[in-house]
Amino acid sequence: MNLNQAAQNMVSFWEDPRNIPFKGQLISLDGDTPCMCAQGQTLFKEGDYSVNQLEMMPQEVADKETARILGISVSHSRLLRRINDSCPDAPQDVLTNPEKYLGHNYEAVLKFWYLLDTLSREDFDIVDKRCYDIVSAFSAAYAIIGSEYANAAFDAAIGLVAGYATLELIGSHKLQEHVFLPMFSFTQLQP
Repeated sequence: MNLNQAAQNMVSFWEDPRNIPFKGQLISLDGDTPCMCAQGQTLFKEGDYSVNQLEMMPQEVADKETARILGISVSHSRLLRRINDSCPDAPQDVLTNPEKYLGHNYEAVLKFWYLLDTLSREDFDIVDKRCYDIVSAFSAAYAIIGSEYANAAFDAAIGLVAGYATLELIGSHKLQEHVFLPMFSFTQLQP
């Protein structure tokens, strides 16, 4: 992964065991020296944010600003925060070895996360509606034939996706588009 200069600076900073980030919040002022998490340290050192600004900064803004400064996606910035706050791992690993956290397809995940940064609220609403439509179709299937029969129909289909496709077909009047059924598009099946 190619890191911008700010990300390289932070990796070097975190590699020094004396610079282990605080966990759990952007900044803590319990004492003479402010303690900062990985994002807080990034915002302070590379983003020139003041302690006062960090105290007032909403987490969503910190996620976005950290992403901008480090040249990563917002989701990657959120992963940095989550790993820093909940794992004993060093935050620099999130930047230098994303495969450790995202698996061997990490490059595809990172690319997808960049795509998410380009989506509008309306785009996310469309995705949310599609998900809601799936849930509605499954609920409709349960309403049409009852939960006992719907569970039996789900179980009768071979495999998880086939079970979901079955429920999708049963309650399809609630769907504008099928989601699971197209996974079987290599067959001659047409609803």
